[in-house]
Amino acid sequence: MRIACVGQLVADVIVKGVTHLPDRGDVCVIDSVNLKTGGCALNCAVVLDRLGADVGLFGLVGDDPQGRFLLDEIAWTGIKAAGVKVRGDTPTTTSIIVVSEDGERTILYAKGSMESFSLSDLNLEELAGWDLWHIPGVSKLDSFDLRALLIQGREMGRILTIDTDFDTSGRWYENVAPYLEHLDYFLPSEGEARAISGREDPRGMAEFFISKGVRNVVIKLGAKGAFYRTKDREGHAPGFSVPCRDATGAGDSFVAGLLFGLSEGWDIEPCVRFGNACGALSVTEVGAGGAVRDLTGVLEFMRAQST
Repeated sequence: MRIACVGQLVADVIVKGVTHLPDRGDVCVIDSVNLKTGGCALNCAVVLDRLGADVGLFGLVGDDPQGRFLLDEIAWTGIKAAGVKVRGDTPTTTSIIVVSEDGERTILYAKGSMESFSLSDLNLEELAGWDLWHIPGVSKLDSFDLRALLIQGREMGRILTIDTDFDTSGRWYENVAPYLEHLDYFLPSEGEARAISGREDPRGMAEFFISKGVRNVVIKLGAKGAFYRTKDREGHAPGFSVPCRDATGAGDSFVAGLLFGLSEGWDIEPCVRFGNACGALSVTEVGAGGAVRDLTGVLEFMRAQST
């Protein structure tokens, strides 16, 4: 099964070793600053490629140093990037990610190209050749007619999945409601699912989304693992115990693992467990998904954790 990741490509400036955020006009000495690839779609595509999936990337970057950096990094992978468009009238989306000593993040986000990314930037003929369409970070796609794309995908018989991220507008439910009935898989985090559904527990959240027409729901619970719900069953797959150095992209790594399992024809429960393993490995190194190096490494990690 061929997987297309559509949406956010971001240049991540990762600031590591931050003990505190300084007062205005003050200075905080840090450990390091690194430029990394980021954005939900690109993070997911990178991990899928490392796992051995056939993956394509569709998005928009600016004709600027950050955009050229992303394209150069993608060129070193096996990701098929014919669907990435370059425009000179918009800067590449860029994040400054401040990582504290316990691995948690504070993010400064410049919307850039993702603010203007629209269906007109998308090569629909190229996208039609992919079996599963994954569109993450939907709250950041301000100009993108996602509902129209999902309707086209449904008519083509494609498997459709979306992931959410922090909605700065606060219109959590309103911004995803038009998409839910079209989805084969909805993959929010626990906090996002709570904000969208108004429910407090994962079971209640999942029931809410199923009632809105979603066919399958997987709710990411961080270190606690993930909760899944289909039309006829539900379950909780516990997480793995690992030291957390940087949580950047952990959710994207989880989703990549889950989608890889689906592309291999696995049942939902092993897909979720494999996603948990990818997410856990991701937090053990700085940068999104860096510790997820290949399929063999993830499987060996899972075996070691089970003994």
